Amino acid sequence: NKYRLDGPAVKKLLAPRNNGPHFIEKTFDGIFYTPDDLRFLDRVCGNLETLERPAQRALAQAALIRSCLKKQPRGVFTVSGDLSHYDDGRRDLRLTIEEHFIEQVEVFNCVVFDNGHRHTVKRADVFSLKPNGVDLVYLDPPYVPRSDDNCYIKRYHFLEGLSCYWKGQRIMEETRVKKIEKPYTPFSYRKSAIKAFDKLFQIYRESIIVLSYSSNGFPDREELESLLRRYKGSVTAFEKPHRYHFGTHGSVERAEVSEYLIVGR
Repeated sequence: NKYRLDGPAVKKLLAPRNNGPHFIEKTFDGIFYTPDDLRFLDRVCGNLETLERPAQRALAQAALIRSCLKKQPRGVFTVSGDLSHYDDGRRDLRLTIEEHFIEQVEVFNCVVFDNGHRHTVKRADVFSLKPNGVDLVYLDPPYVPRSDDNCYIKRYHFLEGLSCYWKGQRIMEETRVKKIEKPYTPFSYRKSAIKAFDKLFQIYRESIIVLSYSSNGFPDREELESLLRRYKGSVTAFEKPHRYHFGTHGSVERAEVSEYLIVGR
């Protein structure tokens, strides 16, 4: 990819619309952000279709999602309403989402480069992909949490919905923050997680496997290494202590974890 969000593209994204969508404004009023912020999100989402190049649309969506994440107190979407008690004076909380967006466009523009190869991005079930000719597979699956706080959809449902403008998503209207329905994954349940990992390693056995995992998940490191050795002659684990700060209270004991990279060759 060599395309960036240049001046004309940004101008299209920011252009006012007379008959644009209002889904975000209507759905999340009083829950997240100010009315002006919500209207801005609707406007940019509606203007994405004016960009002809898919790469530019992807950059715009990435900048928009990053802007929402930086603006949201604690960085998670489990808190809503009056969030003034989370205001610690950070600049991120002072900027509007539009101001964040302008900054993030520049940030993402700076990382665009063309390596001369064609690349494909897919949003699909990992078990449905065909890994023929893949040298290395980096896996970062969900895991059975010790606490529901680790649930990705619970924390980031707004961003997941924003990425597709909630098309095909069922909003749980009874929830305070309008969560979307959590899709099923066998990695999130103790009764199916081990079998799912075994199947995953079997599918990608011809590639170098690099698995990212954490000590606060199930199964544990020893079990994962044992599963991987069924398909790989060499398994090496790297461990690093980590403390979660983003979206986690400092007094929470489970914020202290060990992060793993488990490599199978």
